[in-house]
Amino acid sequence: MKQHEVLKPKEIPPALLTRTASPYVYIAKPAIMNEHTGEMYLDPLTLFSEMYDSNSNSSGNLKKRSIIPRIFRQSHLEYFSPASFPNHEPPTDGTPEVCFLGRSNTGKSSLINALHSTIRSNGGSYKSSNTSSGGGELARTSKTPGRTQTINYFGLVSNTDNDTNSKAKLFLVDLPGFGYASAPDESVDEWQKRTQQFLISRTLIPEERVNVFKPWGGAPKSKARNNTSSTIQHDATSPPLKRLYLLLDSRLPEPQYLDLSVMSWCDDYCIPYTVVLTKVDGSSRAHCVDEDGEEDEGQVYMDPLVLWTSAKDGLGMEELLSSVEGNLFDPEDDDDD
Repeated sequence: MKQHEVLKPKEIPPALLTRTASPYVYIAKPAIMNEHTGEMYLDPLTLFSEMYDSNSNSSGNLKKRSIIPRIFRQSHLEYFSPASFPNHEPPTDGTPEVCFLGRSNTGKSSLINALHSTIRSNGGSYKSSNTSSGGGELARTSKTPGRTQTINYFGLVSNTDNDTNSKAKLFLVDLPGFGYASAPDESVDEWQKRTQQFLISRTLIPEERVNVFKPWGGAPKSKARNNTSSTIQHDATSPPLKRLYLLLDSRLPEPQYLDLSVMSWCDDYCIPYTVVLTKVDGSSRAHCVDEDGEEDEGQVYMDPLVLWTSAKDGLGMEELLSSVEGNLFDPEDDDDD
């Protein structure tokens, strides 16, 4: 595809991303700097500074404060089965949601479990949460590619909510992975198509839905089947999906073609997304992501922030939760606090 070319690390401008106050969040320089004069519109070290003490220790390392965003305090995550919703369809009551998507085995479920643990360790759940794994994990994990084959909802519920039908303040949605999976090709194609249809239906208002369907990987567009426009109904003025978190494995030597194709697909369908690099515990330095969209004909919906995380070591979890909170509501909403 012309919109995104696979670039080797040495071909990516070395100063494209610059660090914020957090070592786990980088921001694209073009978002905060005049490319002609080099003047900074915003000091990147002010971003996420509330999470770190202003005075570093003798070794020069920043001391991190154990804080999570207000909305996650005194709350916990619970698995919401399809039976929790009318007609076993995703909710249509306007509850905001963010989704997690990535290649199979990039660690989506592990990341959700790590977020769950972070919330619990900062005054979250005092009781066992409903899980999708049937065990101690909130989200089911596996080393087998393609283990997640359904759309799984995890709701943030207040600790004071004793109702059997808990009311979620927001949803974290674990989506089936794309790319290789240990399953028949027909099954993989079907659940990945359902994922695409789900994202389109949860993001765009009905009047803006396109009447063509483009699969991952930049395949030629074809006319949609009868069910391509999802039967899921939602408030046309405020689609529930506020952000898609696109997970990339930081250990890979370069951005993969399919990852870049999915980014391009998100741009085509006006889906706002943020890149999250996973498994940074397994690499000495995560590889940068090229955010130069000057060849794009339309608007780029990629967040200028790039998050680094490690579900294994719990790195970057508070920063990710902060990003989720910041993307939950439209800026013009006045009644969300």
